[in-house]
Amino acid sequence: MQIHSPLLLLVTFAFVYAPSLGRWLYTGSNLWYRHHLVWLAIILFVFFSLRQQRRNDL
Repeated sequence: MQIHSPLLLLVTFAFVYAPSLGRWLYTGSNLWYRHHLVWLAIILFVFFSLRQQRRNDL
């Protein structure tokens, strides 16, 4: 089984920054789109990592 390095980087980032990210999401003002910013960042990260991987496969 091959572990993709972008996925490993994402899991490591989530493990290290989860407490501060959780605090940022639930404190402060009433910015309803904070959760959407996190999901957008994850989706963009996966998109660009897969796009780069497909280029290397050609």
